This record gives sequence, C-alpha cells and structure tokens, in this order.
Amino acid sequence: MPDFTAENYPKSFGTVDSHNFRLKSYLDLSNRQLYFVDKKFWDFINLTAHQIIPITVYKNYQYLAHGWEWSVFRDGNSVIKIPSGKFIEVNDPKYLDNTKTAYGLICQYFPSKFIAQTTFERNQGLNIITQEYISGKSNFKIGYHSQNKLLLRNLQKLLESMLALLRAHNWLPDFDIHRDHGGFVLRNIIFTKYHCPKIVDFTAYYDVYRLYPYRQQKEILSKRRQIKDFLSWIKQKNG
Repeated sequence: MPDFTAENYPKSFGTVDSHNFRLKSYLDLSNRQLYFVDKKFWDFINLTAHQIIPITVYKNYQYLAHGWEWSVFRDGNSVIKIPSGKFIEVNDPKYLDNTKTAYGLICQYFPSKFIAQTTFERNQGLNIITQEYISGKSNFKIGYHSQNKLLLRNLQKLLESMLALLRAHNWLPDFDIHRDHGGFVLRNIIFTKYHCPKIVDFTAYYDVYRLYPYRQQKEILSKRRQIKDFLSWIKQKNG
C-alpha cells in the first residue's frame, strides 16, 4: 500500500481525457486493492486540502470564497479566480488548458444560458479565470410541491444535457444531485433569481470519473441513476 506524500502523490491536471486516469500507476492492482489505494489517497488529499491556508488576497479585489482549485474574488460585475494554493499543479499551464477544454466541452452540450461566460488567461506566471458575476444560490433545493414551470423546464433541459455529456464522454463536472427531505438538492450550480441554472465550475480537483476504470464505471452508474430519478420526477411535473 503506497504512502502518499507531498513529493510523490499523483497530481491532477484537470483532464477530461477518458483514458487518462489519475491512479494509472496502480492499474495492475485488483479493483479491491485499488479501492484501498483510492481511500488512502483521498485521506491524504483531504488532509492536505484542509491543512494548507488558501490565498485570500489578490490585488484590491473583494475576496468571496475558495475551494481546492481556486480562490474567488469579485471585481465589479466580474469574478476573478486564481489558484488557491492548496495544490501546486492547479497553477500549471496544463491545468488552465484542460479547464478551458472542459469548458468548451460543456458549451457543446448545455444551452449557453446555463453557462457562466468565462475567459482563461495566463498572466505573469499565474492561471487566471474571469467570469461574469452570478448572483444566486449554489446549494439549491427543489421541493416536491414546486409549481414553477420556468424552473422545471430549465431543470429538465439541464438534466437532459447532463445525461448526453455523461453518455458521450463518461464524465461530468462536479455536479452533486441527491434527494433530501421534501425534494431534490443540487450543489455546485448557481440558480439565479430568474430560475436559471448557471454552471460556474468546469473541473473537479478530485475527479471521481478519472481515478481508475472501475471507479469511473461505478460513478457513471450512480450519477446516471440520480439524474434519471430527478428527470423522471420533473417530466411528471411538466406533464
């Protein structure tokens, strides 16, 4: 069983290549063995992410939040994302290129109104993402008694687009969907006051679809069931 350290851990570069697995050095192990490697790797990554203090100051911009990939700042009607400093490879030019590729892929499958307008640049050795500022809720619950037709139509198209992308590329960005008491919960997608979902993140640092083949297939089946469950309910509501 490997001991992961800051010097030897398998790095992520945000790739959506379906054959590029992060734990590729361990693919000769059985799926059971890989499960324990994955668990140990997760423990290392999770501990590292919580131990490292993120970057919270950039120029004179207003600090908003941070994640494992990016620290987020506001400049008027724009959001500026720079590497949070938790994992050094997020500032590698390859990470920016792969995030841009993921964005392009998402643009092929989702209506443009569902995607935050985004540009990518590398400036003075720093990966920089600039987006339109989206005001709304990123942890959104749709109650079983919802009657908002615009919201339900938008959700149906969003979920159908998710299934199409998952089917074609064995991958989705970090969409969290599950049932909760009284409804469905979506995380990591912002919902505006106009009931429009907005995708603002295009990669996941710990990408469950790109760890190793068995985990990929397991996640695909699980996510497909979640999406179809939600979609079936929405179609009934939409009539």
